[in-house]
Amino acid sequence: MTLEITHLGSGSRGNATLLQTEEGKVLIDCGFSGRQMERRLARIGVDPKSIDAILLSHHHSDHVQGARIFQKRHGTELYANFTTCAQLGFDPVNQCRIFEALERVQVTPDLSVLP
Repeated sequence: MTLEITHLGSGSRGNATLLQTEEGKVLIDCGFSGRQMERRLARIGVDPKSIDAILLSHHHSDHVQGARIFQKRHGTELYANFTTCAQLGFDPVNQCRIFEALERVQVTPDLSVLP
């Protein structure tokens, strides 16, 4: 399996990293506005609708700012722990896939993560 990691931005104004494999694309955090996330993805030739999942590390705004609008616009699967999901006002049943610390989660056919 080939794994390509692209940092879309990191700092107090926002954080996002794209993981790409042969079978999927996953954002780790979505800390920029929805439009800014779309622009950053466009710069590297990635269609936002091709993102399979967003994995949120925690609820701070510089990691989650664009998650709600990105999910709404593109139908992207959202993964977060229960606390992050609840603090952001997401419905943990219909809008989030809940994970626990040190629980392996399969996010694409060829990529699992251990948050």
